[in-house]
Amino acid sequence: MTDTPRQIRKFYDRTMARAPEAVKTFYVALSEENSEKLRSVLTDDFTFKSPLAEFDTPEGYVSMVSKFGGWVETSQFLVDGNHVAHTFVYHMTAPGKADIPVCEVFELENGLIRSSRAYNNAADFPAANG
Repeated sequence: MTDTPRQIRKFYDRTMARAPEAVKTFYVALSEENSEKLRSVLTDDFTFKSPLAEFDTPEGYVSMVSKFGGWVETSQFLVDGNHVAHTFVYHMTAPGKADIPVCEVFELENGLIRSSRAYNNAADFPAANG
């Protein structure tokens, strides 16, 4: 599966049925490249860490991810209270094309995402100029 599903919200509702609403909305916003929607599901003290980047503000994170396009194909969700572990393949469509295996771990607070930690191989991302 490489093309973005036509109705991304319905696709995520089906493939992420066990995910909290904030997490589904997070991925819908990323897929739709909707910065306002993405920011709306992050707490004011949101933090992010991955092999490629680290942010301690939601605005910094939203600014960074707005440069990417793509969607996720879920492998597995594990939900334990306010913690969600999600394994998936990120089908990057911009700025380059790649299929990147990722495990993302979320911490939620009051129905919003407080933190995200992405585990992936940084070498899987296309070169900035490629």
